[in-house]
Amino acid sequence: MDLSIKDRKHLWSAAAGICSYHHNGTGCEKALFTKNREIDTNVGDECHIIGEKPAAARYQEEYDEKETYDNAILLCKVHHKLVDDNPELYTPTVLRQMKTEHEQIISDRVRKKEITPFILKDCHFVVEGNKGKDEVIGLDARTSTVFSGVRVEVRNNDARSVIGARISGPLNITMTTCPRCGNPVSSVYSGQVTAPMRECPNCHHRF
Repeated sequence: MDLSIKDRKHLWSAAAGICSYHHNGTGCEKALFTKNREIDTNVGDECHIIGEKPAAARYQEEYDEKETYDNAILLCKVHHKLVDDNPELYTPTVLRQMKTEHEQIISDRVRKKEITPFILKDCHFVVEGNKGKDEVIGLDARTSTVFSGVRVEVRNNDARSVIGARISGPLNITMTTCPRCGNPVSSVYSGQVTAPMRECPNCHHRF
């Protein structure tokens, strides 16, 4: 495309140098520069939404602003070929919506500093601490964390502070429950622990 410098910078920055293909819940998000040793290779295309020439996909004779940011979408070479070979499916309306959705996702990530949650499911951690330690922590999660069916044990009788799990970031947790009484079983300890937890603190059922 013959974009102005301003429009080209706008297009690449708004898309974060990532393929803008999003359709029916599927996104590409392929980085459009790849490194081969010391050489950077561009694997992306600046694509027309309304075709430039009469033989081009989605051409409209009455549309004059063809070499502009508003008529451009950033795609990897695979999806460029896909959308141009299927103009009846990938109409100008679909491509504009695709571009808007992708650029909104990028904007949200920057604004919210999006972090992919660290997911732990059906795990059992046992930590044997060395004697003489001031603090022993079985699990230290510092980003967004999702817990489901997780059990953490720390075994160290000489530490001043013994912690099963310490969460610094946002937490979404499904507590382990006792199979007998159904009460939640805590997996976080603080202070001196003389023995690892092996039973429900409510009904003392061992599991």
